[in-house]
Amino acid sequence: MNNAAKRIRKLMDDNPACRQLDILKQLALALQLKHDFNVHLLYEIDYSYFNIAMQLLEDWRLGHHIETRSKLMEKLFCEYPDAIMPTQLAEDALPAQPETVPAPASPAAKQRSKGKGHRQQTAR
Repeated sequence: MNNAAKRIRKLMDDNPACRQLDILKQLALALQLKHDFNVHLLYEIDYSYFNIAMQLLEDWRLGHHIETRSKLMEKLFCEYPDAIMPTQLAEDALPAQPETVPAPASPAAKQRSKGKGHRQQTAR
C-alpha cells in the first residue's frame, strides 16, 4: 500500500494511542497547515513508521492521493479541533492604525534643511 494517508488512517483505527503514530499525525497536520515540523522527531520512530513519513512527504510534494489526504485531515481535525483554529488574528483583521502626522519641524531643523539645499545648489 503506497498511499501514506490511507496507511495513517488505518493505524489511527487500529492503535490510536501510539507515540509513533502521534509523530506521523503531527507531520500530516504540519504539511496541511504549513506549520513547522521538528524533523528530528522522525528519528524517534521505527523504520516502518519512518517509511510512511517519507511516503507522506513524497505524496504531498507530488500532489498524490488528494481525496485520501482530505479524509485523513477530516479525521485529524476531529481529533485535534484546535489545529484548525487560527493561532493569531490575520493582520488585515486587526483594526487599522490611525495615520501619524509628522510633528512640525523645529526652527533649527528648518535652518539646517535650508543650508543643505543651498549647498546642493551651489555645488552644481
